[in-house]
Amino acid sequence: MDMASAAAGVWVVPRAAGENTKEAKVRHPSHSHPLVKCTVDLDGTGCQECGQPFPPGGVAYGCKDCAYYLHLPCLPAVHTTLHPRHPLTPRYRTDEKDIYSCEICHRLADVTFHCDPCGFHLCEYCMSFAPTCRFEHDGHTFVSFEKGDYEHPVLLRCLPQYACPICGKSGDTKYFRCLSPGCFNYCHFHCIPFDVPKTIKHEYHYHPLTFTESYAEEGRAEHYCDACEEERDPMAPVYRCEECDFTAHTACAISKVLPALIAERDANPSMVPVPFCTDPVLRELDLGIARLLDKAWSLRRALERTVAKLEKTERTCARYSAFMQRDL
Repeated sequence: MDMASAAAGVWVVPRAAGENTKEAKVRHPSHSHPLVKCTVDLDGTGCQECGQPFPPGGVAYGCKDCAYYLHLPCLPAVHTTLHPRHPLTPRYRTDEKDIYSCEICHRLADVTFHCDPCGFHLCEYCMSFAPTCRFEHDGHTFVSFEKGDYEHPVLLRCLPQYACPICGKSGDTKYFRCLSPGCFNYCHFHCIPFDVPKTIKHEYHYHPLTFTESYAEEGRAEHYCDACEEERDPMAPVYRCEECDFTAHTACAISKVLPALIAERDANPSMVPVPFCTDPVLRELDLGIARLLDKAWSLRRALERTVAKLEKTERTCARYSAFMQRDL
């Protein structure tokens, strides 16, 4: 969404390709530069919203070049294209009971941006994602995520570990993910719930490419995509040239035409969508497994935080005991 033509308010600045910042940048209507979470180094610096001073080393959303700072609680509701229905309000973890997990990476965060009407939460890292494609299906919003989105180590565990409900295969690193709260639906690029082309033209190749269920090059232990030059799974579907063996990930082949396919599908609601699962019992079991995996990961994160706090307390106790013994 073009922020210049968007409704007034605070908007997330979409993350640029290859940018690996940990926090989102936001565009505030009262300042010309993006604001990012930072520490305030100068004593007596006041918040531009409430006027109250920051303590030394206080945390703010601000622009250090201009000494423009806002208390985190003074940051207004934030708009993001990941959840265009409502703006998101900052929420801060005040004790161990305040456990908020991000809808994308599922990690527990001290600061999340949330939508009360929808029960939707995003962490500071994920809220600046700018998916290139999205589509609606049965009231759910699916957005595209690709390998480059997951170079940050926090997000590596988000790659689906369970089977795609359409093709039954797992392990693909390019897929659509549902952002509805509590929903774990996802599908590969080639499994979107409407027809994808059987043949396609790619900018890096002269001949047409044909959709193929799997392709293993004889005599090779490793297989690569000729479009992005990244390793590919020989058991996963590909687009390939039958004349000269050019082979590409399905996502690499169709990513540029996907917006047109989605627009065509939206303009023709009579098109019959591909069902997400033909067996409702199996579908429910898959979702149950996904929810349990997510809960297990969240509990592990909570345990890690508790263990870290315990170890810190034990170290403090040991230092204090050693200090007291020296005085005896």
